[in-house]
Amino acid sequence: MNLSNFKKVHSIPQHCTADEKLELFCGRRESHQYITRKPVKYSIKIFAPCYSYAIYKFNNETNHLSSQNYLKGLAVDLVKEHLDRSQNINILQNITTIKGF
Repeated sequence: MNLSNFKKVHSIPQHCTADEKLELFCGRRESHQYITRKPVKYSIKIFAPCYSYAIYKFNNETNHLSSQNYLKGLAVDLVKEHLDRSQNINILQNITTIKGF
């Protein structure tokens, strides 16, 4: 099932989680991050809203957004903005993030 069909069948549930992943990137881009204590030194952080009880992702989003939240660098704010922008719904109070990676 591709992403467009998945979005037609599934909608973002009441409780979702912000999943983040560091993806190796060695090219030129203004939004890549240098992280000293990770095996991948230069990377792009990818955020995805997911079910909090399953492994399905809704949509991936890099940390390069055009809002003030990009300057803050807060993962939960980036995912909240992505959900508002792509789904046009308001579930901000139900997003949870897990720290400790």
